[in-house]
Amino acid sequence: MGPVVEALTGAVYALEPDGLVRVEHRGRKGWFDPHGRWVRGEVRTAMPHMCLWVGGPKLPDDAVPLRSGISTADDGAADPVTTDDPVTTDGGSQP
Repeated sequence: MGPVVEALTGAVYALEPDGLVRVEHRGRKGWFDPHGRWVRGEVRTAMPHMCLWVGGPKLPDDAVPLRSGISTADDGAADPVTTDDPVTTDGGSQP
């Protein structure tokens, strides 16, 4: 995985060869462990979840993702929308 830009602050998180996460923000740098603990540098705070995302354990390439928990109509757990729905295609409602 390449560098990741954190959306709220614009800080850039990148994994270093030694396993530390480098955080660059406004021209300053800091290095953190994968849990977000400061190791060295001018930047002394980082978002732990971003450090874990960038520097945490990686899944093997053949890993199967877990089911998301969202039900589908195929398994009978969700009620599919039917054509008897009173909302019309023009955005209005039928009386």
